[in-house]
Amino acid sequence: MNIGTLSKLQFLDLSINFFNGSLPLSLANLTKVYELDVSQNNITGKLDSRLFPDETGNSKTGLISLKNFLLQTNGLVGRIPEEIGNILKHLALLALDGNYFFGPIPSSLGNLSDLTILRLAQNQLSGQIPISIGTLKLTKLFLLKNKLSGSVPEEIGNLSSLVTLHLAENNFTGHLPQQVCQGGKLTNFSAAFNNFTGPIPVSLKNYRTLCRVRLEHNQLTGYIDQDFGVYPVRKQSVTNTVKLERERERERKKENQELKL
Repeated sequence: MNIGTLSKLQFLDLSINFFNGSLPLSLANLTKVYELDVSQNNITGKLDSRLFPDETGNSKTGLISLKNFLLQTNGLVGRIPEEIGNILKHLALLALDGNYFFGPIPSSLGNLSDLTILRLAQNQLSGQIPISIGTLKLTKLFLLKNKLSGSVPEEIGNLSSLVTLHLAENNFTGHLPQQVCQGGKLTNFSAAFNNFTGPIPVSLKNYRTLCRVRLEHNQLTGYIDQDFGVYPVRKQSVTNTVKLERERERERKKENQELKL
């Protein structure tokens, strides 16, 4: 039976199996499906843009009702289609982590006004984080283990509902966004193994919500006790031995020299 003939289907979970081959284009006929989970299989090939409605919004086919779209841990390649962000207005969860997607993150994802969880980790994505991501209502953003570069846009600080932010193991440079925790809800933050410079974000100071912070293997500077305020970060893993301790040691030497004078 052709899966595309199940026109009344609303929920389809095929996760954790041994399915292979590419995603059938007949899935585009499942216009009422709100959750499609094909994660943890052996799906290969590209994520075909024809699975989604066209930009006109007049298409009678395409996964137009999707709220949760999970394709993580497969063998998908190619670029993430712009069409995902242009039409899927009800999408709340997009999980594409653990594949081989390359190229930039589509700026059209900023159109997904209902999106709360975006998982793009463990791919080969490159380029910068689109500024449009800062317009979303995200609670969780996973971008770790890619080839993303450039500076992280300050607009990330607009994500006031953010609970989890993972930027680790990329090629980011410049300063971390100073208002990354301005919403006061962040509990898990990782930016380790990049090339960040400058101070620890001021918005991390005094926030009791933080449970785990990983900033090791960067070139951050400053003082841990001052930058994190009077409240200790629970389960803290801030190990920027690269420059934080060097700065402190320089200050100690300077103070000792002044005492000798």
